[in-house]
Amino acid sequence: MIMNAAGHQLFARVAWDGLNEKARGAVKGLVQNPNNPSLGVPTSARDNDEFTYTTYMDNVRPQLSDKHFVNMPVQGSGTLPPGENSITMQKSLTAVLADPKSSPDQKAEALRLAGHLAGDIANPLHNADRGDRGGNSLKLAGKENLHSYWDSGGGQWKNGATPSQFADQAASIMRNYPRKTYETRQLEEFDSGKWAQEGWQLAASDVYPGVSAGVKPSPQYADNTRKTMDSQIALAGYRWASQLNRILGQ
Repeated sequence: MIMNAAGHQLFARVAWDGLNEKARGAVKGLVQNPNNPSLGVPTSARDNDEFTYTTYMDNVRPQLSDKHFVNMPVQGSGTLPPGENSITMQKSLTAVLADPKSSPDQKAEALRLAGHLAGDIANPLHNADRGDRGGNSLKLAGKENLHSYWDSGGGQWKNGATPSQFADQAASIMRNYPRKTYETRQLEEFDSGKWAQEGWQLAASDVYPGVSAGVKPSPQYADNTRKTMDSQIALAGYRWASQLNRILGQ
């Protein structure tokens, strides 16, 4: 599973708010480039917009289905495993974006994919596992599973919202979790491996305790999920903005 489209749009809006003028111009130029040289999958109007470009990786799920996550056992040490995963891919794509030798087509594709992964990593269950495929196999009451529950911010992020509703919700997230909520070292942490390890810690402390298969999450658990994911989306958006300002806004 992947973070739902609403979560990715909220992440993109938080990030956009933190971009400087030059970075905004660069992002708009890149997302309007329809070419994706390594995947060859055409973009849609949704992929060419500065608030929805981060959902493109969902369109190429068959090619990249195993790159949306990294599995670190929640009972383990939080050590990143060997092999390709969301972290190795996010790092390599960010390097493509920063490389002056990369073509505009390569940079456009890298921006879409790296931005998507920066959002995915915000969900602790994209980084941790308890023998349940990152919560996908842990069914709650009804049809929902633990992973999709966290992907939707505890059920608060709806894919059918209008752009103005997304804008209002992103503004609310930033009011509740402004940049000053976080330490400078957190905001300037650009190592996605460190982001994943933070998520792994949250999975151990906030995701798995207090929830059971077949049972609807308690009001207390639901409230904590919503607050945790709002904070995660805010921090992820601020970090992505800082990273893009450094790469595209100088």
